[in-house]
Amino acid sequence: MNGVLDGFNETYFYGSENNEKSYVGHYIQGKRNGHGKLTTKNGDYFEGDFTNDNIKGMGKVYKNEENYIKIGYHNNDKDQGYHWFRFYEPIEYE
Repeated sequence: MNGVLDGFNETYFYGSENNEKSYVGHYIQGKRNGHGKLTTKNGDYFEGDFTNDNIKGMGKVYKNEENYIKIGYHNNDKDQGYHWFRFYEPIEYE
């Protein structure tokens, strides 16, 4: 393997404070490939298919602060085609 990620792994990417992410999923020769979940520091995430380190294929995007999930097709990290949205109302407890 020579230090290159292959198979199922959990990794953390550290960048600027607003760009910290984690990835749980499959790698092939050090690149995200197959099913995985990419999560940002604020709780937003993409869960779905990756090809050669890019978001590509079916998946869902969850936006924490905007309270919605968007499901659809993605190509090279961009939304493509049909999407289904579901909005959530905040729950308040007394």
